[in-house]
Amino acid sequence: MSNEVRTLRPVFTGKTVNGEEITIYQHVNRPTEIHILLPNNELCKLSASAEVNTWMDFGKEEMRVDIVSPEWTGQARGSKWDLLSVEMR
Repeated sequence: MSNEVRTLRPVFTGKTVNGEEITIYQHVNRPTEIHILLPNNELCKLSASAEVNTWMDFGKEEMRVDIVSPEWTGQARGSKWDLLSVEMR
């Protein structure tokens, strides 16, 4: 996973409705290529048919993501502070 993550940058991290952490990565050279780090530490590339919707609540500085894909389907909420903590790792 470490070689793969070097070419990816985190764009979202947060907790699912079940309290599990996920992180979404975007490939630095191929911005339409999205990966997700699942709660079990499995890194999956989302298929081209995946639906990824994001919302930002600027008042709360909170972001919500909804994903529907064969690899993972669910919702998560996170803040810019959550994302910063992943970027610093």
